[in-house]
Amino acid sequence: MVPVEKVDSDDIVLSGDEEDEEYKEVLKQLNDGTHEVYRHGEYRCPFDVTILDMTYMSLLQHADGRSKSGKWLPRHRAHHKALIEYLRNLPWAEGAREASLKAIGVGPSKNAFYKPY
Repeated sequence: MVPVEKVDSDDIVLSGDEEDEEYKEVLKQLNDGTHEVYRHGEYRCPFDVTILDMTYMSLLQHADGRSKSGKWLPRHRAHHKALIEYLRNLPWAEGAREASLKAIGVGPSKNAFYKPY
């Protein structure tokens, strides 16, 4: 799968400091509402056009996968790392996580292998 963002030479190699700065800038943008994550009752990734099932947990898992995968550009990974941090710190994050689990039929007795974020 090809990343949806335009590739330029600065995206191919980012130093650790540049990736940290990108992470911090995107997290700031998420917190001030520049990037919309929740709209019309659905969660969505502001950095991809990927179709998700639009639950909190699916977006969190999507961001986690993109942030760790070596096939994505460093800038793209930094965006998704910031998205994880943002989602985990939402005031309603715990309730959203529980609602997502309930929606897919995972309860306390069924989630022995479930690792919460």
